[in-house]
Amino acid sequence: MKNIYYNQTVQLLTGRPEGMKLCMIARSIFNENNDLFADEDLYRQIYNQLKRFLWRQSKLKNSPFKACKKWGYYAIKRSVVVQFELPFDDFQYDVIETKKAAKPVKVEQPNLFGW
Repeated sequence: MKNIYYNQTVQLLTGRPEGMKLCMIARSIFNENNDLFADEDLYRQIYNQLKRFLWRQSKLKNSPFKACKKWGYYAIKRSVVVQFELPFDDFQYDVIETKKAAKPVKVEQPNLFGW
């Protein structure tokens, strides 16, 4: 089951192999998705939703999230981070050369009038 903040959570945790505290994850996502005048109740909703989601996902073996040794910290498994890092620097593009169409040969047809 995916959370509505799944992509943002993955993006936050990808750059931090040591993990990140749950309240910092929730605060970052809250700041990205809300304006200046959002109330604190919305932050608590995001925090509780992320807390349940990350706790549940950290118990699954095929989940990209794991619980760290510190209480309340979550990280992304290293195998998942390696899959996200695709090397595009040394990529060789295949150049396909297209042939130009030959000019049509004009064939002289006999005229009925003999011209």
